[in-house]
Amino acid sequence: MTIWRADARRIDWLPGRNPASTNSLKSAWEVTPYYTRAYEKGCLFVRGDKPRELAEIAKITARQWNRYQNGRQRENPILKGLQYLRVFEDETVRTYAQAAEVLGVSRERVYQLTALVTKLPPQIKDFLAGTEDPAVLRFFTERRLRPLTMLPDHEAQIAEFERILAGAQRDSVRIHTTT
Repeated sequence: MTIWRADARRIDWLPGRNPASTNSLKSAWEVTPYYTRAYEKGCLFVRGDKPRELAEIAKITARQWNRYQNGRQRENPILKGLQYLRVFEDETVRTYAQAAEVLGVSRERVYQLTALVTKLPPQIKDFLAGTEDPAVLRFFTERRLRPLTMLPDHEAQIAEFERILAGAQRDSVRIHTTT
């Protein structure tokens, strides 16, 4: 007896396969974990486990995916500034222009990130450098931290940072403080 599957393939030749059994072959989609997400032309099936931050969403929209990707790709501005400062440890690099040439960025960009690191108090730098929480990195961007560097002293900077942190927690941004 020859049995044909729905896709018109003969399956009676498979060794050890009982054609009269009720167990059907499982497809790769039934065995492999996957999730769906929308994109501009329809629905995309992605193999693998769903990202932890998006686990509660049944079908991920394009906007949700883009927001998630932006959070993943965002770098810690403090760590980036410290990386730029390490270039100045080389005795041949003395100006922002020379550092920019070594790093492959503009002179202004080198100044912005090194100023952010050098003008902030150690408590703020330690808090931000020690976090890998995407919610914290999404909230405390370089743009949000730059006005802190213009405040006159470290006490004022810390007070303003604590006010921003309290506002972030009040606005239901999930930020887990360890201090």
